[in-house]
Amino acid sequence: WMLSYPLPYRELVQKYAAEFGVDPFFIWAIMREESSFRPEVYSPAKAVGLTQMIYSTGKITARKMGVSGFKLSDLEDPETSIRFGAYHMRELIDRFGGNISLAISSYNAGGSAVARWMTERPDMEMDEFNEDIPFYETRRYTRRVLQSYAIYRYLYTPDKVSFELWQRTTQANREKQE
Repeated sequence: WMLSYPLPYRELVQKYAAEFGVDPFFIWAIMREESSFRPEVYSPAKAVGLTQMIYSTGKITARKMGVSGFKLSDLEDPETSIRFGAYHMRELIDRFGGNISLAISSYNAGGSAVARWMTERPDMEMDEFNEDIPFYETRRYTRRVLQSYAIYRYLYTPDKVSFELWQRTTQANREKQE
């Protein structure tokens, strides 16, 4: 299982997870699904690096963090990608009241889209909301990251909460495949 769910860049992930108050397993789950842990990856949408950040998000993040002279290629550097990604994840977690699922969806589709969907579906349960995300790519991405996050938590911190998270996400994904 360590080959499927490795902990690469451990020192950097732990450093920035602690600095920004983000669960390191959440960061690994994002990196696993975004880049398969390859720092040089560019997506068709021109997202770059381990955490697959686009230029506009990187530039805004750099400004907020007091980093001058930001270039898109800076995100090929594992430390910069993990640092910026963890900072941005913290912003999204805070924006959506600690809701990891909404943070994941907004990491992919943008915070404005997720806020709009929440307004359109104010009373919907989160499991149902995740399955009703209008963008197929974001709906699929949210499932994958939630599942990876649950598996990381289950494998590396086998407590009751991790097991229940793993069990719910695994079962939900199996039902979607049937």
